[in-house]
Amino acid sequence: MGGAIEMAGNVEVEKHKVCFAAGHFSKTMNRFCLCLSSCLPTLPMLVWATASIILGSLLLTGRAEADILTLHPSGSAPGDNIFYEGGTAADALDTKDDWISYGQTDLATDDFYLEMDNANVSGVINSVVVKAWVTQDNWPSGTSTYRIGVRTNGSEYFGGSINQTLQDFVLQSGDTYTTNPQTGLPWTWAEIDNLVAAVDLMNDNTTRITELYVEIDYTPAISVTLSGTLYSDEGTAPLSGQTVRLLIDGVSEGIDVTDASGNYTITTTVAAGDSYVPLLVYVDNGSVKATTVTVMDPVNVSNTISNLDLYADHLITRQDEGGTPLDNGDISNADGYYGDTDILYYVLGMDLTVRGTNTELYVPTSHSYQPLGNVTTAHIKINGTVTAGSNTFTVSGNWDNTNGTFNADTSTVNFTGTGTISIDVNGWANTTKRFYNVNAAASGQTTTILASRGIVVMNNLTLGGGTLAGGRVYLNRDDGTPFVPGSTTLSNLLFRYQPLTTVNVANANYPDLYLAARGTSTSFLLLGNITCNNLQVSGGSAGKKSILDTTAANYSIDCNQLKVGNSTDTRYGKLILNNSAVTINGNVTIYASDAADTNEIDAGGSTINVGGDWINNDTFTPGTSTVVLNGANQTLSGSTTFRNLTKTVSSADTLTFTAGTTQTITGTATLNGASGQLLSLRSSSPGTRWNLNLATGATKAISYVDVQDSDASGSDAGLLDINPPNSVDSGNNVSWFGSANITASKSSTVISDPVNGTNNPKRIPGAVVEYTITVTNTAGAQATNVTVTDDLSAEAATLAFLADGYAAGKGIRVTAPNINGGATLNLTNVADSDQGSYNSTTRTVTVNGIVLNAGEQAIVSFRVTIQ
Repeated sequence: MGGAIEMAGNVEVEKHKVCFAAGHFSKTMNRFCLCLSSCLPTLPMLVWATASIILGSLLLTGRAEADILTLHPSGSAPGDNIFYEGGTAADALDTKDDWISYGQTDLATDDFYLEMDNANVSGVINSVVVKAWVTQDNWPSGTSTYRIGVRTNGSEYFGGSINQTLQDFVLQSGDTYTTNPQTGLPWTWAEIDNLVAAVDLMNDNTTRITELYVEIDYTPAISVTLSGTLYSDEGTAPLSGQTVRLLIDGVSEGIDVTDASGNYTITTTVAAGDSYVPLLVYVDNGSVKATTVTVMDPVNVSNTISNLDLYADHLITRQDEGGTPLDNGDISNADGYYGDTDILYYVLGMDLTVRGTNTELYVPTSHSYQPLGNVTTAHIKINGTVTAGSNTFTVSGNWDNTNGTFNADTSTVNFTGTGTISIDVNGWANTTKRFYNVNAAASGQTTTILASRGIVVMNNLTLGGGTLAGGRVYLNRDDGTPFVPGSTTLSNLLFRYQPLTTVNVANANYPDLYLAARGTSTSFLLLGNITCNNLQVSGGSAGKKSILDTTAANYSIDCNQLKVGNSTDTRYGKLILNNSAVTINGNVTIYASDAADTNEIDAGGSTINVGGDWINNDTFTPGTSTVVLNGANQTLSGSTTFRNLTKTVSSADTLTFTAGTTQTITGTATLNGASGQLLSLRSSSPGTRWNLNLATGATKAISYVDVQDSDASGSDAGLLDINPPNSVDSGNNVSWFGSANITASKSSTVISDPVNGTNNPKRIPGAVVEYTITVTNTAGAQATNVTVTDDLSAEAATLAFLADGYAAGKGIRVTAPNINGGATLNLTNVADSDQGSYNSTTRTVTVNGIVLNAGEQAIVSFRVTIQ
């Protein structure tokens, strides 16, 4: 067995076939067969048992070790009219006893026709020749003329004329027939059993024969025994009462019915010296379909196979000949032209098709299969070894290589239906589990990678518009475009590009996407916009670096997480954004690196929208970019220089800064809350400041913030103090708010008088007058514990404090952003804990405890009557 042999002329040798422009030449061990014109089984075939055939530069020779079988006459055949001395024809011609017993005639009209003993052997017939011990009796003249030959299938064939003058017995032979001269085909044992040996007398001189026999040169058969068990599954549940048929070289060699334990045994013979025996067993006309095919070597390996098991809905490919894998030529030779559709396959040319919509092509442990052609099957399970070559595997269902070896070579696997790919969970990334080209997720179909596992594609992965689900995909191509997603839905766990040199990243809606270079500086170029769950840009191993470039087309990125670099600091990453729009719904993380290289986002003119935390432990090159923080309760971790940093909220929110870090803005710092909905700026460690630096030329657009534990003193002097309007100084801040500036104004309004009531009241005795004092913080710092005091004795008129002006016992009203934790309060008239009082002796109204941020006001009101 072996691969293709090259030769001169238009000739191709595949396994055991030499294919010509017209017809083909096939070899089965020592038999060389040449089909004329076509290779249909009905056409004549020239066969040599021993051959030396030179075609162009191809020399094929072969000969198995042969035996000689000698058959003697069993009696006279029709047409025999010889006188026999010593008994019957069988008695007279059985041995060379010269003049004791013989057959004799002196007439040309008398001929020898003798039936022969049956052969009672088996094997391949190489040649047939008739021999006789003959003497000439010298009467009436000294020369006998005769021919020796055979009668077969009713036709007679003789060799050339023999002229004999010697009176001693001489051994004479007819022609040697390597094929049946009547059919032109190899001899059969049935033809031997019906053979008639003949001697045709051609003159009237006396001719005497003392012994006549047929000599058969044949290669004896070897007894082979095949046995196994039929199962309804893969080796657990036996099936009884099913007929198992054996084919060898496309010829039925016997049957057996499985017993109660599912067992069968078939014994037959093959030619001695035949070390190549392609065979199959299958369930013939049973309740299930099952086929097992193999090649055995009964000469050099064993003439027994005791575990030739059959599994329902399985085509099992074995190799019992030795170390060379089974191929489609062997599989074709086993079936020949038998043509039973119960056999779960057929081969056209060198392409194998497995019959059945649910049939599994199964390669058992310790067996190997190298198709040397294409393969089409519903399912495939590899427990042994498959060597794919450059062929195409078309699979409409499942691929299981959990425990086997698949040598992908340059093959293509087409997944055309809905099915699952299962690869060994511990070894799926090694070379015996990889694919070269894969076409999967056909339109309307789902290809599922077993969730705990993955696939490695060495060249191209092309998807057809269906769904890819399940586990991980590793793309190992080192150039070009390794992945063509089409309109496929990607619901699997991960896509990992891991090239050595520059590759293109297809535009797709990825699950997790990991760009993991195998090179020291490998670029990934976007071919379009991408979306994903988690995006990681990092070397695939120590010392490697991945560089993702959105290219001049400025393709966008929309992912839930972004990671540049790796928690292992020797795996580096860089993201070059140009002018792209980037949306990260979760965290952006730039991992720390070491002295050998950096992890970096080169932002260019991009806009980066971040919904989670910003974690920068290495390098951010801002360019003219804008980072927009649009999530809730976000954190800025690590020190970063931004061009533009924006966070604007309409509902109260908190932005946390890692204590001790510095955020530098060279463009515009936009930090805005809303009225009553402040944006709190906080340290990750209360009491430990974080730093804000507004560089020269920067712009601040900061308002409605609540600031604590922050130092802005590193900012350009022209931008200090920050003094954000409508904001709160929650303490421990530097260069944010400066000093508070409190202003106050007083006004009065007549509420009613005794004459006019409330209709255009006048300031006359008995009138009720309301005084309003407005206090404003006009500067940036917060004013705390503001006290408002008004002395009524300074008024020109005599005034009486209206003790119940707003409620019983409550004559002072305060409206303030913050007083005693409240806003609008009606206060008592006497000194107590509610911050409001009226001293009747000094005729003084006092309110204290007011807190005013920059731009805020408090209003104090009370009422009096004119005496």
